[in-house]
Amino acid sequence: MAAPYIATGARPKVAVLREQGVNSHVEMAAAFHRAGFDAIDVHMSDLLTGRTGLEDFHALVACGGFSYGDVLGAGEGWAKSILFNDRVRDEFATFFHRPQTLALGYVTVAR
Repeated sequence: MAAPYIATGARPKVAVLREQGVNSHVEMAAAFHRAGFDAIDVHMSDLLTGRTGLEDFHALVACGGFSYGDVLGAGEGWAKSILFNDRVRDEFATFFHRPQTLALGYVTVAR
């Protein structure tokens, strides 16, 4: 995904998405930076309040770890914070329907 941008000097933007209790988001941002992306820290509260949107991002990575205390159903809790907010749900749907976007979720997010 970053390859077409290399010759132009531009770096595609990746939202390093996190929620309370996540870990390894700093390392994930560093990995994307080394891969040629402009990694931007985006907390779920930024999306829920409208401070940040996904329209300018080419990729997103949902960092897990110990989100929501890593209790049973933690990933479901994070998903519902998106699904029960009409604006944010629509924003994610629009992101996933755009051509040439990338999404990665790991650890608690994948449950």
